[in-house]
Amino acid sequence: MRYFLGIEVVQKDDGIFICQRKYAAEVIERFGKMNFNPICNPIVPGQKIGRDEAGDKVDSTLYKQMLHLPVAKRIMRYLKGTMEYGIWYKKEGEAGLVGFTDSDYAGDVDDSKSTSGYVFLMSGGAVVWSPRKQPIVTL
Repeated sequence: MRYFLGIEVVQKDDGIFICQRKYAAEVIERFGKMNFNPICNPIVPGQKIGRDEAGDKVDSTLYKQMLHLPVAKRIMRYLKGTMEYGIWYKKEGEAGLVGFTDSDYAGDVDDSKSTSGYVFLMSGGAVVWSPRKQPIVTL
């Protein structure tokens, strides 16, 4: 079995690699962005994105899943530049569970709410992660 629920699974002697290369290519093709130059990060580091109340009208049937057109274009370029990325689970990787957590403080420019998240790794690959916008504003 090479694909499972849209995820490509490559089994090798030293571990398992999973990625969504095929799905990323389909998304890029669906929105007609194959001619974009690839980039390696989805957003300009340090850039804050707010609501675009006075933004340009776009065809809702084509871009109904995209909220901010310039940001969406950058994400398409990011997908194109990272299609070969995935998660590598090493056969002889660290057997224990390793966790990391992080948060920002009042990072949302529109409502000053914070975002926090966590990731847990096993055998060198992520097994669970969750970013979450906090429901209240902290002081």
